Amino acid sequence: MKRIAILLAVILFAQLSVAQQDPQITQNMFNRLKINPAFAGSRGAICGTLINRQQWVGFEGSPSTTVFSVHSNFSVPTLRLQDNGVGLNVMYDELGNVGELDINLAYAYRRAFNFAPGFFSLGLDVGYVQQTWKDNWVANDHPDIDPSIPGGTSSSLIDLGLGLYWYNGDDYYAGFSVAHLNEPSFPHTGTTWNFDYPRYRTYYFHAGNKFRPFNTVTPLQLQHSVYFKYDVVEWTLDYNINLLINNFFWVGPSYRVDRSISILGGMDFGAVAPGWEGLKIGVAYDVSALSNFNEYNSGSFELMINYCYKITPPVKIRKYRTVKWL
Repeated sequence: MKRIAILLAVILFAQLSVAQQDPQITQNMFNRLKINPAFAGSRGAICGTLINRQQWVGFEGSPSTTVFSVHSNFSVPTLRLQDNGVGLNVMYDELGNVGELDINLAYAYRRAFNFAPGFFSLGLDVGYVQQTWKDNWVANDHPDIDPSIPGGTSSSLIDLGLGLYWYNGDDYYAGFSVAHLNEPSFPHTGTTWNFDYPRYRTYYFHAGNKFRPFNTVTPLQLQHSVYFKYDVVEWTLDYNINLLINNFFWVGPSYRVDRSISILGGMDFGAVAPGWEGLKIGVAYDVSALSNFNEYNSGSFELMINYCYKITPPVKIRKYRTVKWL
């Protein structure tokens, strides 16, 4: 009952203080399409990513998030569209008695400029979101006695997002995006209650780079990334640094300011198995060591699977005739 009471307090406090609503992903460097539609097609391949996060393991009713993203570049010469991008995101997020299904489509327009290296892209996404409040509340008063307890209600809305993205190969990237641009609200109506659950505009900035500072026989690279999220009331800042060993295995810490410390690791199978080129698997483990909340859970765990398949057009064989053989 103590844990249930704490969870209900967390939910109510989050609603009243308009705290951050978007789920937090530690492996955010693999979740760029979900927060920035301009990322679509930037890999020059068909890429799919699946991330599952179990937050506050051991805490009853703890948040659970699953995100699936797929995107690709495309060209339509007749419409003068060269190397643009399109993507799809599907996310299910659950916290206690509240669950959200989020499906959105992303489009990115990309081009290069002479004043800077790399590519710039502008992206837009349009999403359909359904929110459900379940009726399995655990409360001192039965819902039949206290009619103000909501339950068994569902509502949906249209959500919009906008983003900018720059990248120079796999070595450097930076992006800025705005989620919930139209600030929609979920209207929930029951027989004895009526309320709106708004989605507040959220701003993201993410950037990273990869370089080789060590002159060793075995290739060693450092990968940095920074991730910032702000919804006018609350903000979070993640900084991650990974050591990539022999282009195959990466491991390193991540720090979420005033919140948690994480360890990330993963493998790029294409470095050791040519038949599995494009497959990456990563894990992350968070410890809420910077707050007293770690007494009530065993940390947070994430699993990530990413696969990219580069489509190579077939080589056209051209034949020529010469008068020499006529």
